[in-house]
Amino acid sequence: MEEAAPYGQGWTRDQADGGDVRCADNQQLRLQNPDLLADIEANAFWTDEIAADLAPRLFVDRITVPTFVAGAWQDEQTGGQFTGLWEGAFESAPITRYTGYNGVHADGYTPDILIEWHNFLSFYVRGEIPEIPPLVRTLAPLLFESYFGAALEIPPDRFLMSGSFDQALASYEAEEDVRILFEAGAHPDEDPGLPRSSWEIHLPSWPAPGLTPRRWYFSPKGLLVDTPPDPDGGSADYVFNPALAKTTSLPSGDVNKSLPPYQWAHDAPGEAAVFISDPLAEDTVMVGPGSVDLWIRSTATEADLEVNLSEVRPDGKEIYVQSGWLRASHRGLAPESTELRPIHTHLAEDAAPLVPGEWIQARVELFPFAHAFRAGSSIRLAIDTPGGSRPSWTFIVADVPDGTIHTVGHDEAHPSSVVLPVLPGSEIKTPLPPCPSLRGQPCRDYVEYTNTISP
Repeated sequence: MEEAAPYGQGWTRDQADGGDVRCADNQQLRLQNPDLLADIEANAFWTDEIAADLAPRLFVDRITVPTFVAGAWQDEQTGGQFTGLWEGAFESAPITRYTGYNGVHADGYTPDILIEWHNFLSFYVRGEIPEIPPLVRTLAPLLFESYFGAALEIPPDRFLMSGSFDQALASYEAEEDVRILFEAGAHPDEDPGLPRSSWEIHLPSWPAPGLTPRRWYFSPKGLLVDTPPDPDGGSADYVFNPALAKTTSLPSGDVNKSLPPYQWAHDAPGEAAVFISDPLAEDTVMVGPGSVDLWIRSTATEADLEVNLSEVRPDGKEIYVQSGWLRASHRGLAPESTELRPIHTHLAEDAAPLVPGEWIQARVELFPFAHAFRAGSSIRLAIDTPGGSRPSWTFIVADVPDGTIHTVGHDEAHPSSVVLPVLPGSEIKTPLPPCPSLRGQPCRDYVEYTNTISP
């Protein structure tokens, strides 16, 4: 909230001190900014009175013009849940174009996105065949170089040879609605970390047709396996550490640069429950949300949960993929939940505190992502205290007793598992990316983890 105060962002002070009178005057308007944290804490549960006007899914159906949406799965500001709007929310828009990609918030202004945004605006606002002006093509690389460190070029115009405007528009509207970019930061012709995707796929709708939910069960040896656990499979304990809630994966540096100085820390012994699959037998592309279906118990009446998905590669590197979070008392599900996407109501009447020592099931949504797992890589899932996984976000966690222990079940009666969105038939078109390179996805040396087995 400090940044919301007058001159809360340092550059505004420099601007005003440099003689920008309007900037100085505008800072006084900051006194009207609401205290968002106080508002959030005062409204722990959903009410239509407070939340309905703030939820895009409840009003974007009133949009009646062509609509373009682009978002980064690992967006450090807004998160990756924007694809919920792709599932029919824009029902009144005559044309929709959706783009998803790995990366950070500012990557919406990179060449891969700008060219398609320009195409969209040219067709539906200017009413002309899209063409990037020569002066823009000349100057844009200079601007990209000042921001990203390399003179990136805008991709070629796609419709100049289409004939008339109507022919070009018909060609554009015949394309599929959903564009998914893979491995931005690892294009073979660019230096690692620069915001250019390596390859892409196109889909007629979201979720992807043919998407196959694949379930892996937690097992006693910290493995993800295909079969449900045995009756004597046991459980794993981890200690809740509230100090982690105030940590980030980028304590310093600029997340927009090509290779930010991420400090994605390893899980401390005893502070996580970690499960890893055998090496994959074949390349596996995943596109969509996931569901971490936990059976947990606690020594406290609340459990703030974080799940982190990563890829452990054959070269001994581990790359971050995506996360999800849930306050366990908010585990009540909405009827529209699916196998891959648990949707929580966050209603007061659905809230249910934990009873210490008693098992409950809590499904944690793994935010949407698109990632290519190579043959020989393993899928890793960690359950721990929220914090340390995001460049900017810190967390307000429940006040529970020191030394609180959360337990994750992996026996027949408490078969915790994860369901991930496998897209069959997708070809991975590039080599294993350098580590680090992928936008928004820190990379580190893999360190094997041993769970604490419950007594």
